[in-house]
Amino acid sequence: LRMVVAQRVVGKFIDAITLGNSTAAFHLLIVFAIMLTVAQIAFRVGDYAVIYVQRHTLIQIYQDAFERFVYKPVKMFADTFAGSLAGQTKRLVTSFENFYDIATWQLWTNSVVVISTIAAITYTEWHLGLICITWIIIYIFVSIIYILFIHLITLMPLLNNCANLLMYL
Repeated sequence: LRMVVAQRVVGKFIDAITLGNSTAAFHLLIVFAIMLTVAQIAFRVGDYAVIYVQRHTLIQIYQDAFERFVYKPVKMFADTFAGSLAGQTKRLVTSFENFYDIATWQLWTNSVVVISTIAAITYTEWHLGLICITWIIIYIFVSIIYILFIHLITLMPLLNNCANLLMYL
């Protein structure tokens, strides 16, 4: 998708230069520079937001885990090595951090690339941009319907068992 955008923008730029239309070429060059700048700013702001949220979430998980120790009986602390409890807490936070890193960074970088690519396509060829946006909306809608349908199929036996149980009560 990015190659299509690059070819379109570069193609229009070369056409403008060949036709001797220097104002159109300069305009395309400025627009391309603005799009690159906006994409870089979006990446930086997103990176900062992801790191900020992750840091505060990890602090909250640590606090929650240690607050749960307050309500445990004394016997648990007598039977369990303190280093083991701290290790378990650290593994919990590390596991969450690994999951968060994988999910967030993959989703964030791909979403910025897709959005900036579609914006560039829409700017250069609005009908291609409209087709891409329509396709993405249809894809998301079908995915949601599919997921709901699969969950309904997997939950149907459970719902039938609950209905049968309620009939006997």
